[in-house]
Amino acid sequence: MNTWQQWLDRTTEGSSARAIAHRIGVHHTTVSRWMNSNTAPCGEIIRIARAYRADPVDGMISGGWLTEQDLMNGGLRNAVRHAPTAYLTEELHERVVTGRMSGGFDELRRAFRS
Repeated sequence: MNTWQQWLDRTTEGSSARAIAHRIGVHHTTVSRWMNSNTAPCGEIIRIARAYRADPVDGMISGGWLTEQDLMNGGLRNAVRHAPTAYLTEELHERVVTGRMSGGFDELRRAFRS
């Protein structure tokens, strides 16, 4: 089972193709095709994630549409741009006090989920 299939199975809690199809409004043979492949179209991954209240970014990564580097490049820049000044200064202060001079991908993902 590939990463995409694992994400789909985990996200839908092992739902059948028919159950997923009914929930997102597509034909069950379409979902079956996705289940047996390495990915699904971007928009459909997002629909599945929303229907099952899951993180669409995880789905996009598992489906091969995004990489962790993509998130670090564009996502980090965007997150920093929109972060409240108080959050940024608290983060910088904490890094100086703890001696931790950089964040990592795990921190970025936590920030997106907050």
